[in-house]
Amino acid sequence: KGTADVIAAVERLRGEGIAIELDLIEGVPNAEAMRRLASADVIVDQLVLGWYGGLAVECMALGRPVVCHIDEGANPFGERLPIVRATAQTLTDVLRELAADPERRSRIGHEGRVFALAEHSPQQRRGRHRRQRSAGLACAPRGAQALVQQHFAHAWAGCGAAAAATCWTWSSRRS
Repeated sequence: KGTADVIAAVERLRGEGIAIELDLIEGVPNAEAMRRLASADVIVDQLVLGWYGGLAVECMALGRPVVCHIDEGANPFGERLPIVRATAQTLTDVLRELAADPERRSRIGHEGRVFALAEHSPQQRRGRHRRQRSAGLACAPRGAQALVQQHFAHAWAGCGAAAAATCWTWSSRRS
């Protein structure tokens, strides 16, 4: 999912004098994971798969800004998706920009919460699934279905399965 890339980006930023705390969350109970996620300034979901998972949805619902690699060709939400796009190659720059702009982090966190509740609440998902099935459509348009099934098969539980999940957070600590 890009752990080495996240660690390398944080180390580069620390080398630039940016005080960043990396919290690698893995193998902890759900309550502990959620407490740590809720206190993070930014969550990095993944940098490899090209789509976000349950962890990103849970973090958006918490109002935390999420960074993730998104395959735009399979993104049914387009620019409406309030996830900060990054790849392993762009992560350092993306985190640097977010560290310098707390207002942007706050805005993205708010947009993410609104999006998660509108697009991923259980009631909304059931209604959308019924409408798409009755129209003869796949659940996720423009090719995202395969990506979603592949990724969510092992990740939909997100931090609900925190003992098996790996997620990254960072908090900027400016003096």
